[in-house]
Amino acid sequence: MKKLEIGPNLELGKISSEWDTMNIIGNCTIKWDLRNLPLPIPDDTYDLVYLSHVLEHIEWRKTVNILREIKRILKPNGRVEIWVPDMDKLIEGYLHPENISKDTLIWRYNPNKEPTLWFNARMFSLTDGYKDEENLHRACFNKELLIKRLTQAGFERIKILNRKPLGYDHGWINLGIEGYKKIKHKLSIDPNIGNIIQATPYIEHWRIYEVP
Repeated sequence: MKKLEIGPNLELGKISSEWDTMNIIGNCTIKWDLRNLPLPIPDDTYDLVYLSHVLEHIEWRKTVNILREIKRILKPNGRVEIWVPDMDKLIEGYLHPENISKDTLIWRYNPNKEPTLWFNARMFSLTDGYKDEENLHRACFNKELLIKRLTQAGFERIKILNRKPLGYDHGWINLGIEGYKKIKHKLSIDPNIGNIIQATPYIEHWRIYEVP
């Protein structure tokens, strides 16, 4: 199974040795900026592409194009797994400050734990990163919007993930969603019997249809 993580955590590194990684900095398999399309990766390369707290760093108008490009490099029936800050959780934390205690972030720039500063940090940028500009958030998502964008990009079997992410866990504000690339239909004719043989998606057997 061939797997790619885009934007791995710089401190933790790749999820495991079997993963390829892509980033604009650090020691990675592919050094590339996700904003520069097309990606230098052939069609139908990966079974799984994983992005954790990456998509919000891309300008919101480019989300669908980025997702379409990820779909291109996935194999048929390949899966994308995306984690982003949940805008609904951020609003909940701002309106109901008692919920901020659920967040696991280190109050590095907010020692007095002011709700408005917490909201700013989570919405726009949690840390200074390696460059302030590169680390800014340029998009926000809730489950409805991210599902809609994945659908527009051509993914199917989209669902919300009710578990922890594979890599670094951003805690309470996490939103995880996965989607699958469609399986290609294969159609062939057996010249010996004149029957049409069609591969059935998701079912590992053959259906045979008689030709009139």
